Amino acid sequence: MNKKSLFSISVVLILTLLMVFGVFLTTNVLAVEPEYISGNDQALPSDIRALDSYKFDPVDLGITTRSGITIDVYDTTRGQEFDWESNRAIAYVFVKGGPGGNLYDYTPGATSGDGLHAPEAPSGNWHGLSHITFYFSDEELTGELLITKQFELGDVVGDVDFPDSITVEVTGPSYLEGELVTIDIDADGYGDILLENLIPGDYDVEELDFEGSDAWDSDIVGSPATVVAGATAVVEVNITNSYLTGELLITKQFELGDVVGDVDFPDSITVEVTGPSYLEGELVTIDIDADGYGDILLENLIPGDYDVEELDFEGSDAWDSDIVGSPATVVAGATATVEVNITNSYLTGELLITKQFDLGDVVGDVDFPDSITVEVTGESYPNGELVTIDIDADGYGEKLLENLIPGLYYVEELDFDGSEIWDSIIVGSPAEVVAGAAAAVEVNIFNNFIMAAETAWAAHDVGEFRYNPGRGGNWATYVEYAVILEDGGVANIYAGQSEYVGYVVFIEDGNYVDIEVYLEDWAFEPGTINLYVQDYSDQPSGNPAPGRFDFKATESGLEASIRVPLNDYYGIHLNVYQLY
Repeated sequence: MNKKSLFSISVVLILTLLMVFGVFLTTNVLAVEPEYISGNDQALPSDIRALDSYKFDPVDLGITTRSGITIDVYDTTRGQEFDWESNRAIAYVFVKGGPGGNLYDYTPGATSGDGLHAPEAPSGNWHGLSHITFYFSDEELTGELLITKQFELGDVVGDVDFPDSITVEVTGPSYLEGELVTIDIDADGYGDILLENLIPGDYDVEELDFEGSDAWDSDIVGSPATVVAGATAVVEVNITNSYLTGELLITKQFELGDVVGDVDFPDSITVEVTGPSYLEGELVTIDIDADGYGDILLENLIPGDYDVEELDFEGSDAWDSDIVGSPATVVAGATATVEVNITNSYLTGELLITKQFDLGDVVGDVDFPDSITVEVTGESYPNGELVTIDIDADGYGEKLLENLIPGLYYVEELDFDGSEIWDSIIVGSPAEVVAGAAAAVEVNIFNNFIMAAETAWAAHDVGEFRYNPGRGGNWATYVEYAVILEDGGVANIYAGQSEYVGYVVFIEDGNYVDIEVYLEDWAFEPGTINLYVQDYSDQPSGNPAPGRFDFKATESGLEASIRVPLNDYYGIHLNVYQLY
């Protein structure tokens, strides 16, 4: 064999060995000792950083596959380590942990590696895995996809929490089975993630449900996105979530019904609304128009249940309030606005006026009038209202005044044909009409046929302290103030010498005394002077002349009061008649 043939054979053998060895380099696991790099990826040589790369950040325990690279992270006695496989040749692997990282050199290329870890910590164990960057040995051009997420509140009322993160599923050439990608959301409701080293092609992005996602309207722009190899501009998919709010309409209606008289509506009322947008309660003012109506539309509310409570306003105790629809459920994006309706019905009262003619023991026939007229003055009748009351055969009549504005009402009986022969006593005027009272307030008018009047005198007892003691004829009596005080300030009144008709009460006031008269089953004779009082410093004697007494009054009914000087003795004369 010549030298040329031997040389040829040697070259072939050498080339064959090199090819076999090269295959071994790019397909088998190599035991590589790492080089410590202080800092992060930016500290690597520029020729390494210029290579196409893929970063795992964060690094999860267990098996993770991304962009054609699978890593298997496991725990050891010294800390976490990992093995890897790739469908593309890897030139370098940079493992960041602690203040620096380990650079594993697999050039010219390998498709797997075992036992990689972060640099050694002072404790002798490995630092934790911060991130892992794989640098490809070939020149395959990849692309990037930026996914942005923005939560928009618009004009929503109240506080709305954003989720801490959302998850999207990305499907495309690099993620044939779909890849779940988490996007962290900041305090402003924004988040994004950049997917790098993607195989060029179309990528679909779908947002998955998250807690509370039904309260947001999601709009995805840019999906599917076409990732272009080596493109200078990153293709984007933008997801915008607009918060779905609701509305609450509150209406207010004042209803007067058949109320008599003029009632003013308030200019406005206030309600307190409590719900998701107003956790502490919100005071809302509703203006009231001339017809007693008002409403307000609360917009951009956080969906949920809202309670509406009407607060007191000036005069609110005169109205019955009925709230329909509270609590109201505000629904996000509802086409119809939910309503709460407040209706205030004016609370009126009633006044019953009764009239009774009483003949007593009158002898003969007396005709009752067919009707009488009273004048009623009060809130519903500020200028007075003439009211006719029909009288029946028994001398009785009544009138019920309904739908009255609450307040005091005065009732005065007007003269009628023959009224001079009747004594009129009105009991219960003024009457206070109360809103919504179960029973009508009453004013009772009693007309007693006037009988012959009798004289009456105040006395300590029957016949005691007579003006003419021991004599017949005049039986007039007087009272001694000192004895009055001993008797608690009270003396009796007698008619016809011995018939009890009532009592007087003395109330001392400086140099004067108020004498109050209280008749029982008797009344003052109407239409004339009927109360006479004379004070004395000495005991009086002789026949008294009431017409000459210093103090006189014309009274009616059953009670009276008169003021006279304080003195030692008093003569008190009355003209009265008995009631039947």
